[in-house]
Amino acid sequence: MFEYRNSDLDEGSGDFDARLMEQWNRRMAEGSFRYNLDNLLSRKLEGRYGYVAQMQRNRMEKRRPPEKMDSLRQQFDDNKFNFTKINADKELIFQMKNLDDSNRKGQDQVIINVSPIDRGNSLLLPQVDHKLPQVLTEYGIRLALEVIFLSNDPELRIMFNSLCAYASVNHQHWHLEYFKPVLPIQVAKLTELGSIHILPQEEYPAPGFVFLLNSPKDIEQTVRMVHKLTSWLTDKNVAHNVLVIRGKNSAGEGGLQTVRVFVWARETVVGAKDPGAFVTAVCELSGQILVYKEDEYEKIVEEDVVKAQETSVLQTFLRVKDDVAALYSLN
Repeated sequence: MFEYRNSDLDEGSGDFDARLMEQWNRRMAEGSFRYNLDNLLSRKLEGRYGYVAQMQRNRMEKRRPPEKMDSLRQQFDDNKFNFTKINADKELIFQMKNLDDSNRKGQDQVIINVSPIDRGNSLLLPQVDHKLPQVLTEYGIRLALEVIFLSNDPELRIMFNSLCAYASVNHQHWHLEYFKPVLPIQVAKLTELGSIHILPQEEYPAPGFVFLLNSPKDIEQTVRMVHKLTSWLTDKNVAHNVLVIRGKNSAGEGGLQTVRVFVWARETVVGAKDPGAFVTAVCELSGQILVYKEDEYEKIVEEDVVKAQETSVLQTFLRVKDDVAALYSLN
């Protein structure tokens, strides 16, 4: 059990990252993963954006086949794989409990991702026993924001793929991962859109909506604002990807001390798709490109990623931008 108090969010708990990685490494040594990361190939692509390509052949060949998704409102199906069916003796890292919030119901867990992307890749499961579909709740957003403040490691990133945006399991979860390279989205200049910010196309090929937190005191307001957007996108049947990561302030200045929450509205992906060289999910939108074929890994260039990001995001962003601005003008 990982127990914490709200006061731990101000300075970081001190041992959240250490305990997670200790258990993650132990599970790896015990053989609980489908493969190890000893030979993970990685290279930075030349160009403006500093994308990082990773050869993920093991993930392609050995991961559980993704569930077929046909709608953002697809209901939880207890007959299909879900995270209540894991082997806790091999996969559980710890349960989480906020000692200052006795009103919380359900079990919050961190488990290993048995098909890991990179170091420390785990799954954060809000109220896992409630068997909620892969649709963000205020509770789930709050838990993710608490985790980013519990962590003392600027390399931690917390990621969410909605249904029809490459979520592979229809059971609410976030990915946790420690990723060393600093990516352009962490330092890019942001522009204001009413009471929120955007990552503009002039700065990055995948424009999106951004929410900023300077301290844990901003959590509750940000929870409501992010949920307002993701709920609206879900109601409009607009697929989306979400990233919580540390970065610079809106002007692109200072250290990596501001928490940035990116929400990308994107094209809908229905059914089971051939990934080709790579898909464009939350990792790829952030600049971490998971490449599944060795020959493609050797020849992929920045232009390929720019085109994939623009195809996935640009038209949807432009279509919903004014409506999102109006959504927040009502605050």
